[in-house]
Amino acid sequence: MLAAGAAFAQLRIPPSIAPLPPPACSVGSPALAMSEVTETVPIAPLHRRTTYLRSTSAGAWLRVEGDPTDRNLYEVTIRSKLAGWPGPATLVCASVKWTPSRGALVATDRRRAPGSVWQVELVVAGPSRGSEVRLLRPLGSGKGEDGDDDQRADLFALSCDGWSPTKPVRHRVGGFASRVRLDAEPPQQGSMIGQRQLDAISDLILSAAALWGTACRECQPENLAVIGIGGRTWVRQGILRWLDELEVGDLESSSARAEAKLRDRLESNVWLTTEPVDLRRRPLQLYSRLDLSAPSSVAFCGATPSKGWGSTLSGIHAAICSPASLSRERRARITLSVRPLGATYCGDEPDIIACRADDRLTELNARDFRFRVRPGLTFGSGPVELDLLPVLVHEMGHWIGLRHLDRGTSIMASTADRARCIDEATIGLLAANLNAASAGPQAFRLHARSKAVRRRPTRAAQRV
Repeated sequence: MLAAGAAFAQLRIPPSIAPLPPPACSVGSPALAMSEVTETVPIAPLHRRTTYLRSTSAGAWLRVEGDPTDRNLYEVTIRSKLAGWPGPATLVCASVKWTPSRGALVATDRRRAPGSVWQVELVVAGPSRGSEVRLLRPLGSGKGEDGDDDQRADLFALSCDGWSPTKPVRHRVGGFASRVRLDAEPPQQGSMIGQRQLDAISDLILSAAALWGTACRECQPENLAVIGIGGRTWVRQGILRWLDELEVGDLESSSARAEAKLRDRLESNVWLTTEPVDLRRRPLQLYSRLDLSAPSSVAFCGATPSKGWGSTLSGIHAAICSPASLSRERRARITLSVRPLGATYCGDEPDIIACRADDRLTELNARDFRFRVRPGLTFGSGPVELDLLPVLVHEMGHWIGLRHLDRGTSIMASTADRARCIDEATIGLLAANLNAASAGPQAFRLHARSKAVRRRPTRAAQRV
């Protein structure tokens, strides 16, 4: 027995089944071969504490480096999670004090496959000198097996805490829960915004709508199923699959079956089905452009609604084919405006990122901030660069009817240095406010409100 035990103790576990080392964070690491830059973070020369957030896709490690002459003191927090998983991320680096002159910082999590989501938080204690920080990943690790890229990484970074329902939920009627179509008006093209920026902004509006539609467990299946932007129509991907499978005759002879199939396709976008005992999570479903001249679209719009059609089928038909016929309860509009001179309806303080002016208008301060819409593509002239997607998600929350929630990691925090994601507290707030009116004027700030005197321009001045 002893000999057998000694022999067993000497057995080596094959590397393929050996336990992986825990996540690790090290400073002063040498350069890693076969890497590529995935993000460049400009650091503004400011006299105040500033937080920079980035989400990217990568494999088993992420390297943070800067210019060796950069003596700014950074506080770095890095988290990682699997691609496609809306749950909480794993903490890899926790508030690590780092100066680029000491060498690079490397975060390692061997459980992460290519395409995994990495979240980086850089806090610079003011005063800071102008510089830049680069994020590097293993070469070719930006896409997973399903083709997820950095845009998906941004989306999954904005969902946190698992989004796990703890009790059965039924769909509700009325308010935001029943809105079928959203018409979004992006900023006008001009010297600050070109066609590339406009296209990217449209994509981000669709992404923000997908996140809120998914987070709303109690919303109707057709909630935000159709979006109109710039004369084009976008629908949830499940609708395209349903149209491809649709037999037009079913709309007349078997409308109930057509309705059931449509709801099933749309249910793949939300976390719950209509069955109250079903607590399964469902995957996030994005939007695809609908060609209204395609045969399937023409046939669908050519069908005449009947009394036998259910609310989902009739709502989708009206939202796609005759949006003007939708009631105000089933249709909504939002407008995004850029303020090159900075002043918004909420004030002209340099700390105001965006302002929800009324139930339709959101203003962006492009004087004091520069908004990143894609890697390497921005608009605005300010020194501080921010991702536009979290700003849009926050502002769309106000449009739904949510006010600020300065608790936990909620994306609805009043300041960007605390707003992180749609967490369970945010989902609970959403469920409690489905029938609330759109929140009144609210300013989204970079940091807690300063003691500067607030100057609020008149509404008339803002319309010029």
